[in-house]
Amino acid sequence: DLIAVTGTLGESRAGLSLIQKGLPVDTKARQLLLKAHQRPRPHLAQGRFLAASGAVHAALDVSDGFGSDLGHILAQSRVGARIFADRLPISEPLLAFCRDHAIDPVRHALAGGEDYVLLCTLAPEKAAVLSKDYEAAFGAPLPLIGEITATDSGAQLVAADGAVSPLPANGWDHFKNL
Repeated sequence: DLIAVTGTLGESRAGLSLIQKGLPVDTKARQLLLKAHQRPRPHLAQGRFLAASGAVHAALDVSDGFGSDLGHILAQSRVGARIFADRLPISEPLLAFCRDHAIDPVRHALAGGEDYVLLCTLAPEKAAVLSKDYEAAFGAPLPLIGEITATDSGAQLVAADGAVSPLPANGWDHFKNL
């Protein structure tokens, strides 16, 4: 299967950082990040569309953090994954925020939660048609960001230069303090 997400990652986490650090929300970009945290928009219509397509095998919302939520799919399916860093949908406002604060935007996007975009796996032979239909329906691409691997090796992050490292499964852990 291929792995896709229905929107950008990490904006809500940046909005939370603005609040926690008392940073000024003095640009349109920072206002967008703050809004992403304070008023997240679940991708309900996108979920219905993907479910009706017949191409999607698994899906969930990115609420606990991409790495953590992907881990749920991998554990239940007993498979691994390769995520390609240069395919991650990272918005310009988030890139600017990360530049301003010397933060790696890829790591930030993968660890952030409460984005409420959908993470899904889909049949490779149906990906081209689904992507085209998705863009026609929503006016935005369906980013294909990775692939499922047959081995139960967890998730790997493939950097733009081809370097491979374990994808951190950080994010919110509901059972951490039990």
